Amino acid sequence: MQDAMTRRKWWRLNFVNGFGDPIYAILTYALVVFGLAVQLSVTFHTDGYKAVGSQLVYVVIGTVLMVILSMISYQALNLSMLVELFSTAMAMSLLLVCVVTGLRAVRIAGVFIQPSEIAKFSVILSATFCFGQRARDLCSMLAIKAQQRRFFRWFHPTEKGLQFYFLLKCIVYAVLTAAESHLSGFLIIIFLTYAILIFMKYQFHFPYFKKMRVRTGKFTPDGKEIHQIRYVIRYKRLKHAVKVVTALALVLLSVVLVVFYRATRVVKADRAAWQEQRTAYSALSDEEKEGVQRPRSADEQNLHEQDLYDELLRHVPLISGYQKARIYSWMDRGLSPNDVRLQQTQTIYAIASGGLAGKGYLNSLQKYSWVTQAENDMVFSIICEETGIWGAALLMLLFVLLTWRGMRIAGYFRSRNTCIIPFAVSFHIALQAILNIAVCLEFIPNTGVSLPFISQGGSSIIMLLCEVGMVLSVSSDARIDLLGRPIRASKTKKTKTVRTPVVTEDQAS
Repeated sequence: MQDAMTRRKWWRLNFVNGFGDPIYAILTYALVVFGLAVQLSVTFHTDGYKAVGSQLVYVVIGTVLMVILSMISYQALNLSMLVELFSTAMAMSLLLVCVVTGLRAVRIAGVFIQPSEIAKFSVILSATFCFGQRARDLCSMLAIKAQQRRFFRWFHPTEKGLQFYFLLKCIVYAVLTAAESHLSGFLIIIFLTYAILIFMKYQFHFPYFKKMRVRTGKFTPDGKEIHQIRYVIRYKRLKHAVKVVTALALVLLSVVLVVFYRATRVVKADRAAWQEQRTAYSALSDEEKEGVQRPRSADEQNLHEQDLYDELLRHVPLISGYQKARIYSWMDRGLSPNDVRLQQTQTIYAIASGGLAGKGYLNSLQKYSWVTQAENDMVFSIICEETGIWGAALLMLLFVLLTWRGMRIAGYFRSRNTCIIPFAVSFHIALQAILNIAVCLEFIPNTGVSLPFISQGGSSIIMLLCEVGMVLSVSSDARIDLLGRPIRASKTKKTKTVRTPVVTEDQAS
């Protein structure tokens, strides 16, 4: 076994098999070019070419990393323990810094780094390491070394231990992301972990301690073997735990929705009473108004409703103040558009004013300080305003084709351990795009999710291109046509050998 592992090359260049799937790379860079054009349109009136220039620098850095990862074999990614530990340590340390300082990004050498993007990439990289095709060989090789060296006898990873390490790591990422009040990163990490869990068909195991009698190898004078009571780590399947966690999550979500619904009912009843009081006060004469208390103005009523919401929802866990404001502004459409609903209202105006064909490139009006975060979270509304429904449909079609192509690459391999990379990357991109578009269309509350390859952000575009590089590394061994159908090796036709009869001299005469 050890000789086979030493003969196997952990590093190889894919120049023989090609760069990877060209269709996947073309779809990716179609989205990247689309995003650069949108960023130029959104930020040109304020920063000129500065913002799109910095975004182009990040694209170049991500492209270099993507090419490097596409040249590395995915078997090497499965065995990259040092890379896995480095990404984990980096993501953990940056998340802890954000939790302590209360910031969303860490500034290093004048560049802002968002730890949640590194955590998402680390989740996918950890899945390839813990469920990879070579994980079992790695554990077997370390088990052989454990018999030779005393240190590895007490510390060497097992296949079940790697699976539990992945689950524990994702839970820590989710807790740290929630502690820094980053709801969108928390949701994406939870959904991505859960999707990988379901995709691997409950291959996760979690340890528990069990009291057992362990043989010590010593004997009593009468020949009986001595046993010692120890607490030994045992592993159990997580299939039933997944169902329990799903049920608890649905119950918790239902309770939160009921609490927000009841709070909305109370606020709407208070608003109706205020409107009746204001109507009755306006019907009084000037002499009758002297002895009656003047009702609150519209701005005072809006502030009163926000305070009432904060008072009713102060006991909701894991949600900060501004996140609660986003949720009740989504549930209660009657709030003043000049306050908490300003961003959502202007986003709907931008989408509606675009129409079918749009106002034309660079002709958006809502980007002039009306739609806040127009270059990041609400960039889809500017796309709808300038290009209309056809441009938005083209963008969504590109995302659908990219996801479909990644799933077809994953479906080429029969082994689930091999196709975990394209599946996780495709699910991550599709989930983030769906959440961003749903926020812009006001289907869900504002979560702060950026649009992949389109929104402004260096950490996001670099990590996404690194994920694409891993997919290209896997796709170099998958041969599929333009429609995603597998190309099988052509079988050589067997030529029938015709035997010529042997003619003797007597038969010839």
